[in-house]
Amino acid sequence: MDELLTAKQVQEQLKVDRTTIYRMLDDGRLTGIKVGHQWRFSSQEVQTMLSGGRTMPSDSTAVRNQGPFTVLPLHCIQPVQNVFAEIANVGAVTTAPDGEPLTKISNSCRFCDLILSSESGRQACVASWRELSAQSDTQPRFTTCHAGLQYARAH
Repeated sequence: MDELLTAKQVQEQLKVDRTTIYRMLDDGRLTGIKVGHQWRFSSQEVQTMLSGGRTMPSDSTAVRNQGPFTVLPLHCIQPVQNVFAEIANVGAVTTAPDGEPLTKISNSCRFCDLILSSESGRQACVASWRELSAQSDTQPRFTTCHAGLQYARAH
């Protein structure tokens, strides 16, 4: 079994600032699990980083696609999503097939920020995203979310 490291242990091993650890976690360069209020990190992943090896993102940290691209790390998806959302003047989020968000919401409106600020609101949004991702057709179409806003999905 892989040993779990604290943020402080990872900070010491990688010789980086604590803020950098959380930035790496946030942009997908590092994966972790939350235990209570604290993050834990795979010692194996940290060792791979130290040895200069490249770790393949797990399903929860990458968007897989068929065609010429097999894996796009989330730290690549987020900036593209941010630019798209700003140019199109829409809010955008990338989710796993089960509706769980993989990226931060880009260009979120104040209303959505308010809803997402509570756990029950966040759960309602994830339930809406889950319902949307469960639709069997592949055509983009608009749907009304739990809060009455229009949204669409794309494969």
